Formats: sequence, structure tokens, C-alpha cells
Amino acid sequence: MSDGTPQQENVFPYPGATVPRRAPVLDGGNGGPHPPDMTDISGRVAKVEGAVEGLKSSIDALRWVIGILALLIIGGASFLGIQITRTDARVAAFERKVDELPDKININLLNLTKTLSDAITASKQQPPQIILMPPLSPPPQKNNPQP
Repeated sequence: MSDGTPQQENVFPYPGATVPRRAPVLDGGNGGPHPPDMTDISGRVAKVEGAVEGLKSSIDALRWVIGILALLIIGGASFLGIQITRTDARVAAFERKVDELPDKININLLNLTKTLSDAITASKQQPPQIILMPPLSPPPQKNNPQP
């Protein structure tokens, strides 16, 4: 009876391959699964405890380093926040000056235009007629002899 699925031996790992055998279990020898110099249980426990103490001191040092780094990051972020606030204030002041600049330019241009207009108007006008008269001299004196 074939339902269209291939047989198991033809599927693993690719068609036509055989199922792999399990690797044989190796014998541990006389000392068991650990190195031969660690047959005494108290020696092994002492080494493990020493390693654990070393890890604890390493973890304590790591905590200090992480704490110092965290403080530096927080301090740096607050410093940068203050600098950004100061920069924002300076940009706002500069923005006000830039916004006032077109008005100042317009006022200066209007004053210049008015001055030029007055000068052109004055140059086109006829100069006023000035009649020069000689200075008045005192009336001539009559020579009247005196008695």
C-alpha cells in the first residue's frame, strides 16, 4: 500500500541515504569523567569555591565600573541638555535680530530715498532771483556855511 510518501530510509538525510548509526559510548577509564588529578572531592570543591570567590570579586569590580559609567552617562547627558538649552536661547535671540533686520533696512532705504528725492527736487527748481543792490550810502551833506 503506497500513499505517495517516500519511505523513511529514503528521506533521511537525503533520498537514497541510510539512517546514521549512533556513536559508541566511550569508557571513562579508572578515574571517571573528570581529569585524573581531581579524584579527591574536597580538592574539587575547594577549587570550585575559589573560582566562585574570584567570580564574586570580578562581579563586584564590574558593578563599580558599570556604576561609574552610568554616572558618566547621566552627567554627560545633563551637561549636553544644559548646552542645548543655552544654544536654544542664543538661537532665539539671533532669530529676533534677524527678524528685525528687514525693518531696519526698509527704514534706511526710505531715508535714503527721501534724501535723494529732496536733492533731485532742489536741483530742478529755479534758483530764487537775487537782486544785488549797492549798499545805501548816507545822503550827501549840504555845505551850508555857518554864520
